Order: sequence, then C-alpha cells, then structure tokens
Amino acid sequence: MTNRRLQQRLSDAELVMLSWNENGTAMRQLGSIENISLNGAGIIVDGALPVGITVTMTYGEGELTATVRHCTALAEGHFTGVEFVGDSRASALHFHPEMLVWPSSFKSDL
Repeated sequence: MTNRRLQQRLSDAELVMLSWNENGTAMRQLGSIENISLNGAGIIVDGALPVGITVTMTYGEGELTATVRHCTALAEGHFTGVEFVGDSRASALHFHPEMLVWPSSFKSDL
C-alpha cells in the first residue's frame, strides 16, 4: 500500500454526498472535502462512518469510490480519511479542478 503522506494534498471546499450500505440499509450523508490527493481525501461529516466500509462519493455528475480508513471525532463532526479504489484512483482530479490551486509541479505529474 502506498504511504498516503507521500502524495501531495491540496485543500478544497467541495460538498459531496457519501453513500454506503450498512447491515443491508442504504445510508447517505453529506460531507465537505477538506483535502484531496491522488490516493484519497479528508472529509468532514456529521456522523461517524464505519472504518473499512466502501463509500461512493457523488458530486455533481461524477462519482468516486473509496474505502474509509479512519474516522476521528472533532468538536463538530468527524474527520474521515478515505482511500480511493479502482478506477477512482486515476480519476480523482476530475473533482472540479478549476476550484483548486494546483502547484505547477503537481500538474507535470499528471
């Protein structure tokens, strides 16, 4: 597994809808992306998400699939770290890149 800290993280303020199945029940929760990299994202959510579950992140017309790697309680909400899986690893940058300030060194790696 790639060390997530080796990937450059960029700040963002994107809203996403997280969807997952828990004990046969379809669950959904709104989240706010705090940072994003090629490997994953940090998302603030109201309620804790179970570590290890697969979530679908929906935004506008797009979707990314990720696995919840950690969830830490904050004063207001939970900071949730997710790791992109499958095709979502290669497509993480279609997250409305015009809203991000991409360092020139990061662009050259695309």
